Amino acid sequence: MILFSFAEKIIGALIHGKPLSDGIEEITSKGWDFLLARCVLIIVCFLPFFTMKEIERVFGKERTRGMFFCGQAQRVNAGTEMRDDPAKHSPA
Repeated sequence: MILFSFAEKIIGALIHGKPLSDGIEEITSKGWDFLLARCVLIIVCFLPFFTMKEIERVFGKERTRGMFFCGQAQRVNAGTEMRDDPAKHSPA
C-alpha cells in the first residue's frame, strides 16, 4: 500500500509537469503517520468486501445471498424445506 502511495504521488507530479523531486517531497512532507493512516483506512474499507467474497466461495453464491439479503420468513421456509419430514421415517 505504501508503495502505491509513493507511485501515485510521483506519477502525479510527472503528469503535471513537475520534477520527480516534487513528488517525493509531497510524500515526505506529510509524514509516516499520514501514510500509515491511509493504509489502515484502505484495509478497513476492503475488509468487508473480501470477507463477503470468501463467504461466497465457501457457502456458495445463492446460500450467501439468502443468508444476508432475504427476509426472515424466506430463511425460515427455506430451512424447513431442507429438513427431513419425521412422518416419512416413522414405522407404519
